[in-house]
Amino acid sequence: MCFNYKVAASTWLKYFVSLQHNSKLSDDLLTGKPIYKVSSVLSPSMSELFDVIGGPNTFRFLLVRHPFDRLLSAYQNRVMDTSTDQYKNHIKKIRKSRSPMETYYENGEFPNYEDFLIYITEGGTDVHWKPYWQSCSPCIVPYDAVLKLEDGLSGTKWLLQKTGMGSLEQWYDIIENKSNKNINDYRKVGCDTLEKIYRLYQFDFLLFDYSATDYLDIISVECGLLF
Repeated sequence: MCFNYKVAASTWLKYFVSLQHNSKLSDDLLTGKPIYKVSSVLSPSMSELFDVIGGPNTFRFLLVRHPFDRLLSAYQNRVMDTSTDQYKNHIKKIRKSRSPMETYYENGEFPNYEDFLIYITEGGTDVHWKPYWQSCSPCIVPYDAVLKLEDGLSGTKWLLQKTGMGSLEQWYDIIENKSNKNINDYRKVGCDTLEKIYRLYQFDFLLFDYSATDYLDIISVECGLLF
């Protein structure tokens, strides 16, 4: 599995930990240890990775979600949460990119969603919003399946049955796409910013058959852009 943050990453990591029956890893998750530190333990070494990529007994899959939903989730759950590394690493940079003298924001005020998107278009990077095509190399790795968060429980059950994992450990979690409940935040984003974001994630839209236009139509946002 190619691990993408903000695509039910925590849920899947907990499931893989349960497959390992590793009490230490389970305790690490329960005590709030950062996910990336736990996932690194489960990840294969580079030599192991090259061995399994083309192996006949390997089932290769990745998980994706609509790029607009993923960005919204990264903003709401990581950047706006003062306890996260994303807040600590990016919040001052976002404020400064919006106002070099840092006078645009009141003390303690959060940058709005459009400021976050502008920051990304200007080079603000993080694994929580890194494009799928950069993280998972779908044009190079011969994946057997792509599971979309929008597929819900039925897609998860299909994958567990297909891989045989479902016979080893029961699936307990229900994966929900909670970010689309706040989709109206995109009403406050200018069309120029939306187009720049689309161009940055264009390969993700095209490779995984997502539509920017259909997404924005839900909230009656019309920019007349070449999506």
